[in-house]
Amino acid sequence: MAYADMPLPIGAGATISAPHMHAIMLDLAASRIQSGSHVLDVGSGSGYCTAVFAEMLRAAPGGAGRGKVYGIDHVAPLVEQSRANIRGHDPTMLESGLVELIVGDGRRGYHPGAPYQVIHVGAMVEDIIPQPFLEQLAPGGRLIVPVQGMLMTIDNTAEPTNEPAPSTEQLFAHTNALGVPTVAFPTHRFYTESHMGVAFVPLTDLAEQTSGRTRPTRILWMGF
Repeated sequence: MAYADMPLPIGAGATISAPHMHAIMLDLAASRIQSGSHVLDVGSGSGYCTAVFAEMLRAAPGGAGRGKVYGIDHVAPLVEQSRANIRGHDPTMLESGLVELIVGDGRRGYHPGAPYQVIHVGAMVEDIIPQPFLEQLAPGGRLIVPVQGMLMTIDNTAEPTNEPAPSTEQLFAHTNALGVPTVAFPTHRFYTESHMGVAFVPLTDLAEQTSGRTRPTRILWMGF
């Protein structure tokens, strides 16, 4: 199973995504990771993506010793598992403070590390995109998130606006002259792009996730 290109259960109602999906999401993040970047990995699970983000940050020009990756998951045993996994890979990631792992509700983001150049969400938003994700995204930053069966990127372009905060429906309702979806949020403008249909376990609370009732959201369209 270690070589299968498929999602696998890791306990507590969570899964690790298929390797190709990690590659796609990491590639979408790559252009935003620079020296000094802060990255938030929501639903960090096994810690695999968190560790890869840390390696990407180290490899960024001038990146050695600068920036930080935060992994957050509301299942405490998974956080401990991820800590052991990362320690086994490279203990200096934790010892140097390059990586910090937090037990918490990732739907609230993680304010102490904000603003983030990259926020990666490893579970499906089935209704409303949590407002903290947009609030904690740095100017020029990118949110990578599955929403209602589609893999989306949402970029903070830092263009000023006085329009009110968006709903998820509004987020995909507006388009500019080039046909690119846009949305206004209190002091910045966000551009969204759909990439492909995906299936993820839902972004939900701890009780629902550990109940055994969660199932991957259905695939609407497969683009690969």
